[in-house]
Amino acid sequence: TLRHPAEVLSATRSRRSYLVRYRADDQEHEVRTSTLVNAAGPWVEHVRRRITPTPEGRTIDLVAGTHLELSGTRKKGIYYTEAASDRRAVFVMPWRDHTLVGTTETPYSGDPGQVTPQPEEIDYLLGILRHYFPDHPTQVLDAWAGLRVLPRGDGRAFHRSREVILSPDDEQRPSFVSVYGGKLTGYRATAARVLALLRGNLPKADAKADTKTLRLPPDPRLEAGLDANG
Repeated sequence: TLRHPAEVLSATRSRRSYLVRYRADDQEHEVRTSTLVNAAGPWVEHVRRRITPTPEGRTIDLVAGTHLELSGTRKKGIYYTEAASDRRAVFVMPWRDHTLVGTTETPYSGDPGQVTPQPEEIDYLLGILRHYFPDHPTQVLDAWAGLRVLPRGDGRAFHRSREVILSPDDEQRPSFVSVYGGKLTGYRATAARVLALLRGNLPKADAKADTKTLRLPPDPRLEAGLDANG
């Protein structure tokens, strides 16, 4: 059963299960479950602290990344460029009959739900575009920002690992797992790793599909964009 949007209010562990309280449709609900997966992205630590007893966490940094959607299009493929100022990788690619440029890396410490593109990030990306494609239009049609969850460390975020880190409550027979980092494009592989960890606490069931071979349904919007851009 999918409940979205919904907010986890608390989760309390007893000997063999969790009692989870959550809010959805302006009402509070309860559900009891044998396993719990914290895959809240940049909210992962917020959710972890709502669990009793509180599982062990990870020290992380949130790093914002901004993308720009610009008028005009590059029809010959996806371009890998490097910023002249700091040698960061920035991609320029076709996007729904327009052009997508991104991304940036800006340390972030605020509410994850309030992250927005900053003026200096927009200027940074436009500067890179002008350097490599001086004839390309610079009209910004849209801009958005997201957050990476990275292990805390010294030095630039660009050099830190993007690998998924799984943090279980018990290495031998976990009933709780927090998912740190990674990318949305690897969600199937991450889900398979999580299920493998939790298998000892899950009921036996026959496999319904093999996600290694099962194709996702096509997105007509993306297909139209690919056709328009060759």
